[in-house]
Amino acid sequence: MISNVRQTVMEEEQISVIVSVYNTEKYLNQCIQSILKQTYHNLELILVDDGSTDRSLAICTRYQQQDSRVRVFHQANQGVSKARNYGMDVAAGDLITFVDSDDYVMPNYLEELITALESTGSQIAISDFQSYKGNGQLLVHMPDHEVSQRTFTPREWFGFAYTNKIDFFQLIYTVLWGKLFRQEAFNQIYCPEDTQIDDEFTTWKTYLQASKIVYLDDEDYIYRLNQDGLSHRKNQEDIRPLRSLEEEITFLHILGYDPQLPLLRINQLYRISIKASSEPAQGFFTRIVFFNGQGDEINRLEFHNLEKAFTFPEGAVHYEVSLVNTGCTSLQFKRLEICPAKLPRSVHNDLWFHKPVNPDSDQPVNIVVMHDPKRVKKTWETVGKMLNGLPLQIVSVGWQYDGDLAEAIVHWIEQKNQLYAHLISTSADLDKVLRN
Repeated sequence: MISNVRQTVMEEEQISVIVSVYNTEKYLNQCIQSILKQTYHNLELILVDDGSTDRSLAICTRYQQQDSRVRVFHQANQGVSKARNYGMDVAAGDLITFVDSDDYVMPNYLEELITALESTGSQIAISDFQSYKGNGQLLVHMPDHEVSQRTFTPREWFGFAYTNKIDFFQLIYTVLWGKLFRQEAFNQIYCPEDTQIDDEFTTWKTYLQASKIVYLDDEDYIYRLNQDGLSHRKNQEDIRPLRSLEEEITFLHILGYDPQLPLLRINQLYRISIKASSEPAQGFFTRIVFFNGQGDEINRLEFHNLEKAFTFPEGAVHYEVSLVNTGCTSLQFKRLEICPAKLPRSVHNDLWFHKPVNPDSDQPVNIVVMHDPKRVKKTWETVGKMLNGLPLQIVSVGWQYDGDLAEAIVHWIEQKNQLYAHLISTSADLDKVLRN
């Protein structure tokens, strides 16, 4: 009885299932039937035929005549982006999901997603998937993370995604299918219509619209490894190709992963470090432009290396850093950091133990564990004078650090033969980690 009441309440919200269709008559029946047989019934199936030349449109029309939940639209061949955008324009549901017309879903796919969405108060629910090779062969992915179901803030989700380098997870992160969105996640967001592959320019923007994102490893979406399919071609190259590198850098800047660039001092020597790889290897270069108080460019530095020392020039009051595409087709961008050139390269580690202050003191060491989102480090030569000889060890925790923080601290204490230590953290999140 309780289950029936919960299902009735849940089904007050309608889900718009958008399927862009183009010459997939071979797989289309299975796709449509899997959606119409969902255990969650309050849905509309929007089929947008993109100028198919096979029997796809006829198949869509037949299902429209059989089930009132099916709505069919037809357009001249303009690409999957145009079809998806049209589907979003006509969608009447409270929630939106996308299914590729050569894929299919398990019967409880939508119910699992909306249950996770509502139970966590999330705006986006993301499902794992299985790959179908044909001949009844399903490839089940075994993630190296233990998730089951986990809720993220957008910042946490991006950090989680960037530390999972496995191809199948990068596909989960990138594609529009395999997700359930509240309508507001697409506020002023549309698929770009000047590219064949639109996911890379669209999906990550929806994450920024959410306050919570729930990821569950139920593999209820079946992704067909179709040699002619768009997603298959996408999976054969780096899974996040970009029209230009600038969009990726802008994305990181918006999130605060590469926040406002640090203030630099005139005539001081700094080192910039770019953590990135591209195809081809020399497919981009880094440009630093320096401006005076009137906004005029007074100098610039361009280099292909991933690391460069430079001096902040006389007369400069601000500067900009950009990556310039010179033929790059794909990019794995991790981070950009600037620090004084005299600091060791270990300063760029995700977990960095600063130079200790007053290490020879016989007092218990004060370990200060701090978040390091700004990606700029400095030494603490003067802080020792403020502590009256007390020992201090500052530990910077980068946003991408995914190791066992408490274990790392304990290991450092044991290495230093410290019997006692005062542990201080700079945020509630770090407190929680260290207490546990």
